[in-house]
Formats: sequence, C-alpha cells, structure tokens
Amino acid sequence: MAGTSNWFEFQWPVDGEFSGFVRGRALPNFGKWNDFSPSAISKSMKGDEQYRPNSLISTHTNTNSKWIIPIPSIN
Repeated sequence: MAGTSNWFEFQWPVDGEFSGFVRGRALPNFGKWNDFSPSAISKSMKGDEQYRPNSLISTHTNTNSKWIIPIPSIN
C-alpha cells in the first residue's frame, strides 16, 4: 500500500472494533494508530487480493565482547 513505509508497527486485528482493518503507527507502543479500512485497502490494491503476511522472527544473539563507545569531546 502506498504511504505505509513511514509506519514501524502494524496490527491486523481479527476480532473487535477494528476487525479487518490494518493498523499502523510510526513508533512501537507510542502514538496514535492510523487505521486502513478494508475498502481503502481494496481501492489501493485495485481489486487484487491482499493476504496477511507471516512475520519472520529470529532469536537474539549474545555478544562475546563489550561494546566500547567513546564519549565525544566538545572543545
């Protein structure tokens, strides 16, 4: 969908008030949800089918070394 590249967090509710909508917001757990209705999604897809993606989640890694970040000096 055009214009969704500015959103970081998405939801695809399957029940409740926003069932069928795609919801997006710029920051996770912060800010107002932007709701995309099924009719707006259909219009932007020009009638093509829209499928809910399966998220890919990976496990985090543990570093073996310390991160050393120098503090910049202000002269």
